[in-house]
Amino acid sequence: MTDTIYRVQDATGRGPYRPGLSGAWVDADHDRRNPAITQEFTLRIIQSFPRDASAGCGFFSVAALATWFSVAEQKRLDALGFRVAAIEGATVYAVGDLQILAWRRIAFRYCRWIPWVQVAACFRTDLNRGERLSSNGRKGRQRRHGDPGSAASPRGMEAGAADPD
Repeated sequence: MTDTIYRVQDATGRGPYRPGLSGAWVDADHDRRNPAITQEFTLRIIQSFPRDASAGCGFFSVAALATWFSVAEQKRLDALGFRVAAIEGATVYAVGDLQILAWRRIAFRYCRWIPWVQVAACFRTDLNRGERLSSNGRKGRQRRHGDPGSAASPRGMEAGAADPD
């Protein structure tokens, strides 16, 4: 089963979490608000996507993405050339409390772009309700980690694949 996921990335399909770059856009409380990929998922899960696929973190909804990145972070990311991408046809293989891991054989750079103003509108709506949405766009906890060979994970995975961004 494939899904549409939403993520922040540049025109090449790379996300904004990179050595030397993250400091240019994160708020001081970003790490307190949002767990690192290695806090939500085991290394085995992070590395368990096909080597010939694009893989990375994302969200099931624009509203969930809006709760991850503050309005100030969104503005800085926009200034750095990052945009919100709708990645269609992605296979979700792990669902954390807030973010998801997904892969697709077609490069993530081939996507539909969503304006930042649409994301900011979702963020303001969530603040008015006083809620923080999970990765699936709902309040609460839902976690699904695919084990090799399960319906929730891709087949033919190799350990030691490059870390997703």
